[in-house]
Amino acid sequence: MAGINWGGADHIKDKPVIISVISSLSPLQYSGEMAGALIEYARHGQAVLIGLLMMVGSTGPVTLAGLMALQNNDFRNLNQSASV
Repeated sequence: MAGINWGGADHIKDKPVIISVISSLSPLQYSGEMAGALIEYARHGQAVLIGLLMMVGSTGPVTLAGLMALQNNDFRNLNQSASV
């Protein structure tokens, strides 16, 4: 869709024209839709923000302390895997 607005898919591979947010499930898992979107955005050279967006009681622990511990762990693991 962005390629249509910006003159074709070949024109947007060299420069990002959109920024998207990809949400992870905890602990560091991705739904099929999010993983597919991440691959497509990367394939077309677009910018992606990966958010660790846990919600208390549904995708993360019920307590705030548990949520913060798991969120910190996910963030540290994500940074370590990105630097490899």
